[in-house]
Amino acid sequence: MAAPAPEEGTSDHLFAALEEMAEATRAAHDALRLSEERNRQYIERLRAGERTIDMVRVIHGSNGRYEINGVMERLTAARQRARAATFRQLLAEGMTRKEIAANWGFSLQVVSKILNYKEPSEPRTGRHPAPGGEQAGAGRT
Repeated sequence: MAAPAPEEGTSDHLFAALEEMAEATRAAHDALRLSEERNRQYIERLRAGERTIDMVRVIHGSNGRYEINGVMERLTAARQRARAATFRQLLAEGMTRKEIAANWGFSLQVVSKILNYKEPSEPRTGRHPAPGGEQAGAGRT
């Protein structure tokens, strides 16, 4: 059975949010490194005389774009949660919203928005259906 989620505004909540961000960063790094390797292979194959049309089929079949979109969305969400957890921890340690805003270079309104951040009811994914039910970007690379 999974441990209960740490209470917001606690150091355990901040640690959990930072761990999540570290893992999301690692996943993004891995996906981008794989994309770089694939791109270098495509360049080498094109230079070796393979036809562009054949490479387009390989590139589109890899779904690399969707993988990168998914991990980047995960990283962005993790960063939002980590920032909110950091701000809540700073409040718990006695820093005011005004001090947080000044130290982070945000307006008071932005600090309030971050502190009031709520998770979306349904997580987003890297695959967004296009109108008509087709995969977004189908046929493009």
